[in-house]
Amino acid sequence: MNYLPLFIVPSSIHKLRYEDINNDELILFDNLFYTIPYVKILEIVIPTKDRIIHIIDQFNHINHFLFICEEFSRDFFNIELCLSWFEENSFRLRMNHFKLQSDEICQEIQISIGGLKN
Repeated sequence: MNYLPLFIVPSSIHKLRYEDINNDELILFDNLFYTIPYVKILEIVIPTKDRIIHIIDQFNHINHFLFICEEFSRDFFNIELCLSWFEENSFRLRMNHFKLQSDEICQEIQISIGGLKN
């Protein structure tokens, strides 16, 4: 995928699936944020759990995420994956209600973010 600075994503696109085939993180973090202002659902293949937190906190206009975690170990889904880990590591999830669903077989994590906590 070549980045075109003059390309504007149409406002009718509300769901985006992003696969970084070339592992070019610069496209994702430096440019993608500014080209998807209308996207409400982001599906993304993600290499690390820290990157999950970074994406959740950076893309604050997106409320539904599907992370495909192809490189994660079974221990992550069995031991490390819990609501408290996400709340401790993400400012946005600490401040908002959210729903977490995980599928160890498909290696997916779904997160939906709601309103502010009281």
